[in-house]
Amino acid sequence: MSLASIRDWPRPQSVTETRSFLGMTGYYRNFVKSYRIVAAPLTDLARLDTPWDWTARCEAAFRHLKHALTHHEVLKLPDPNKLFIVTMDGIQYGIGAVLAQQEGPKLRPVEYMSKKMPSQKLAKSTYEKELYTIYKALTHWTHYLLGRPDFSGALITEFELADDVTRSLVEAYREDQFMSEIIRRLEAKDKVTFVEFKLVNDLLFLEKAGNKHLCVPNRESLRSLFLGECHNATGHFGYKKTTTNLLQQFWWPTMMRDAKLYVETCQICQRDKPRTQAPLGLLKPLPIPERPGESLSMDFMDTLVTNKSGMRYVYDIVGRFSKYARLVAMPATAKTEYVIKLFKENWVRDFGLPKSIVSDRDVRFTSELWKDAAAE
Repeated sequence: MSLASIRDWPRPQSVTETRSFLGMTGYYRNFVKSYRIVAAPLTDLARLDTPWDWTARCEAAFRHLKHALTHHEVLKLPDPNKLFIVTMDGIQYGIGAVLAQQEGPKLRPVEYMSKKMPSQKLAKSTYEKELYTIYKALTHWTHYLLGRPDFSGALITEFELADDVTRSLVEAYREDQFMSEIIRRLEAKDKVTFVEFKLVNDLLFLEKAGNKHLCVPNRESLRSLFLGECHNATGHFGYKKTTTNLLQQFWWPTMMRDAKLYVETCQICQRDKPRTQAPLGLLKPLPIPERPGESLSMDFMDTLVTNKSGMRYVYDIVGRFSKYARLVAMPATAKTEYVIKLFKENWVRDFGLPKSIVSDRDVRFTSELWKDAAAE
């Protein structure tokens, strides 16, 4: 959407047009400071139980939002290596907060957050409203502010670990059977030891292509810490980006599998990430056929037992109107041609061709050979 189209947006003349304007501005709400508070008069006007009355407050909110979207301050990309600063403002009808970071002599905003004050909070004291504002801001930005243990902030440059993390790693090495055996051989200068492993200041490293990768023992708290460092602190990227970050610094035997599970179960990603697939369609029951033999359903069933004739699967044909079924034994290696032959011998010969066939779209049901067979 161009700046001109926002600047020239006409004044809404109805609830529908007001909702359209709010839908557009709401998409960019993270770029507008205290968006919910500014938009409150328009939000109230868009309710169905509110009489249409375009007041001066609505006009001011309309103009404010258009100006904010066409003159907004460019947001700063978050830097996980810098401190995050949250400033909040709780007023009578809404709450607002700004996530910022220091850049030179001034603070640069990273993201704005605003919400309408819940009706049950309106009668509360100013102290309670401010406390509620703090709670909502910390919850909204938990992946920046609360997403990792206190000592994880020391993971700034390559392997500059806090003493707590180092002690936990050394302790966990003793409990990990695989890595403790490698350390034992390294300390004993065993010739059988893998040459790519090195022991530096009691920490185990794996060297690949001239790069050192910290070996993380089998302790859930430690692996979750480093997974979070490569996923949460870098912006909640997907599996590929997370594993790329991991492979640059860390190693453990099940790292790729653990990273996939961590990303798939990340609550922030599940809640906030946009859908990458089209929404599922509305499920509707199939129409009931008007007469017997008009429509069939077909499927294959695996009996898990092979008889003496080499038959393991059952080809079932069921009339959708009468529920009359015929079950035909068939081998596991049956091709489309063989299935069509069974269909002709066990159904068409006695009842003729149906008008429609319902299947699970097995490749043996979707082949072009079925069209040729129906045309014969």
